[in-house]
Amino acid sequence: MKPIENIMDKLEEYLRDRTLILVASIEDEEYEFSQILKDEIDRKVSDISKFLIDNKYTTLDYDSVLFQMNRRKHQHMNEWYEILEVDERKRVDFP
Repeated sequence: MKPIENIMDKLEEYLRDRTLILVASIEDEEYEFSQILKDEIDRKVSDISKFLIDNKYTTLDYDSVLFQMNRRKHQHMNEWYEILEVDERKRVDFP
């Protein structure tokens, strides 16, 4: 497996796992914990975005990479909301 594939596979696994915990904490109305977790996820996404650019794994600029990573994070969150059947009124969509 190429290094970039390994990195992206691990990121995908991380996002899948952490967004599950994030969505569960939102459902349980543990908003302080949710914010801490959301900040942790954002830091990881930012760090990986910088890493990809610095090591020339992408030709996109930082904002574009970050946008795509955040888009993926939101996709995972939406999938978990659906799987866990979280009430629409409880769902939070972080920017």
